[in-house]
Amino acid sequence: RSGHIDKTTMRINEYTGRYEEFDPRMKIFFSPTIAYCNYGDVYMKSARLNGKWYRFALQLRVQPGTYSIGQETVGARSQIDPYMSNSEIEWYTSELHTHVVTGVLIQKISDM
Repeated sequence: RSGHIDKTTMRINEYTGRYEEFDPRMKIFFSPTIAYCNYGDVYMKSARLNGKWYRFALQLRVQPGTYSIGQETVGARSQIDPYMSNSEIEWYTSELHTHVVTGVLIQKISDM
């Protein structure tokens, strides 16, 4: 998909302004905005249940200081969320036991 990074690469982190080695493998990705999770059918896939279409996302609590913040990697051409810059919309960690699922978000998208 557009913007997808599948190997280690050097990049400028648009949030920190620093040059970094970015390796998306073996990381957990999340975002503080559902708009990014729901962007362009990249992360939230649709599922049909009893003749209706839904999208699902997990709500998380994440231990402060255990994750990094970076820019979007979905190839967006415009701002994804009106309340958050695309340079800080993708959060990620490789640490274990620092996040917990606190809810399941469900969006009904169609009756057909």
